[in-house]
Amino acid sequence: MTDPTRPVAPPPIFLLPTTGSSYDAAVLAEADRIVSTHQYCGRTDVEGMAYAVADYARQHPEQGQQLQDAIGSHLLPMDQIALTNAVQTVQRLDQAKPIGTQHGVAVDVAPGDSERSVLDKGYRQMAADAGLSPQAVAEFARRAPALDDGTLHAPSGDPQRQGPAIDLSAARDGKIELAPTSAQSGLLKLLAAQDRSSLDPSAPTGAAAGIPFMPDGSRAGAPGNGAVTPEIAAEMLRNISEGKPPFRPDLGKVGPVSWFVTEGNPHVGVGNDKSVVVPVEVANTSGKPPLQFGERELLEIYDRKYAAAAEAVEQQVREKAGKGPDEPLSKRNQNTIERSASKMAERQMWTEVGEAVAKSESGVGKVSLQDSMFSRSANGEFTLTSRPENVRVQGGAQGLLDVIKNHGVKADPEVLKSANDLAAREGWAGKVEGAFRVGGRVLIVVGVAADAYRIYTAEDKVKTVVEVAGGWAGAAAAGGAFATVAAPVNTTGPWGWAAYGVGTLATGAFGYMAGSEITKTIYELVVEGKPIEVGG
Repeated sequence: MTDPTRPVAPPPIFLLPTTGSSYDAAVLAEADRIVSTHQYCGRTDVEGMAYAVADYARQHPEQGQQLQDAIGSHLLPMDQIALTNAVQTVQRLDQAKPIGTQHGVAVDVAPGDSERSVLDKGYRQMAADAGLSPQAVAEFARRAPALDDGTLHAPSGDPQRQGPAIDLSAARDGKIELAPTSAQSGLLKLLAAQDRSSLDPSAPTGAAAGIPFMPDGSRAGAPGNGAVTPEIAAEMLRNISEGKPPFRPDLGKVGPVSWFVTEGNPHVGVGNDKSVVVPVEVANTSGKPPLQFGERELLEIYDRKYAAAAEAVEQQVREKAGKGPDEPLSKRNQNTIERSASKMAERQMWTEVGEAVAKSESGVGKVSLQDSMFSRSANGEFTLTSRPENVRVQGGAQGLLDVIKNHGVKADPEVLKSANDLAAREGWAGKVEGAFRVGGRVLIVVGVAADAYRIYTAEDKVKTVVEVAGGWAGAAAAGGAFATVAAPVNTTGPWGWAAYGVGTLATGAFGYMAGSEITKTIYELVVEGKPIEVGG
């Protein structure tokens, strides 16, 4: 009896010859098995098929191409191309050698060779030994010269350090052993992780994948921009109105600093919830020089962080796979470890930059991203600071209010009506000029005089008729508790950074679980705390 839960291989799209053909029956049976294993629910696991083909080809070299063709006959043309590329990548990675400052390559030295020409040969050999694609080999050869000042380096006895500088006199029998510098080692690992990411269509391509700030005309120098959630923008407004610094660098999630784009439009990896771009001016009040970070410094930090990151990821993979410390891992698991370790090492790299700036005499740092592996889309510069007094919002409270009004989500007409009813009921002076949704709350802007505003923060207690009102009330209470604990909090910095806005929404959604089905929407605004005074 056929097991209905077992996947069934689809019929071939492109029929293979069966009579008088050179296709072995065992190869065709293996192709059917691989297809049935890696095609399910309308999805084709090309990566899994590629590993299976590579494993079979290692055991049966003369039949590897037959197997790939037989599998391809079951696939659409697009998946056939993807399978061919994935098999080539897996087979190339199978031949990859370890990467690090302790691993050298033997480079031929001919009479008349210069150190530069020997280095150029060494770069390509290092990249080829690392299992990089031809395109990545060329990219490494282009970027590597900027990372060693034209100096030859021997292998190091310590993977956390680069080897000693040498010259061509170290050549023996027409060969010299060269090793990458720490920055070049980091570059090789980053490029290798990108190659491995091409095996997984769901993985972001390129380093620092994410959503860039939109600086809206930012220029070099002190003026800059920081992307924050609407909730944080509202808390910043309250801070300014009370005479406090708008940002709290000590609460930063990528080092105890605040990060700002002060030049260009670098790829920074912020989340979609960081929708409010706040124009700021960043000063250096210490009189001490800021710390400077360029591509070489970033890659050196990344290289140092990689080994520990790979160890941590491997432990997680082994636990998930139920494998002991001495049991061999599959090639797929190994590539997963290297991809994930690269992401973890990059996150830790940014954190170390922030921590170093916080410990510095100036409390200010500059990160220059010019033709950078960490900002492939555009050049730019970050300025980061650990000192809240260094940051001023352009235009003060009025400027920030304008930003919130321009970026905020205007409330529904029913909510605006509720705001007017609330103003009349409470006897507020002035006119309600607008209501804006900020997370789970509503900012009510009341004009009390020319260029003077009073801003009330109201909880939007949405009810859904009497019998289910408790559900939304619970959500509002849960979200409010999180916001009270978390705000104000800095949310700028590379790689997504803090999840304050997400936390508020998730907590609120959990609170609503006590409610029931929605049948009718009623808005009830309840003012929280004292109003924010702006202008006047």
